[in-house]
Amino acid sequence: MRTTPDLALRHGMQVPLLVDLAHLFVFDQHGDRICPHPERLPDLGE
Repeated sequence: MRTTPDLALRHGMQVPLLVDLAHLFVFDQHGDRICPHPERLPDLGE
């Protein structure tokens, strides 16, 4: 997570987060992407 320098965070502090689900990737314990499934990703022109 990145924040602006003026945000004072402390250990154990609860911080609300907004997540853009269109840019969220989930990985399993082995580091394999599980969501979105690699076969369902749009062609990103790589």
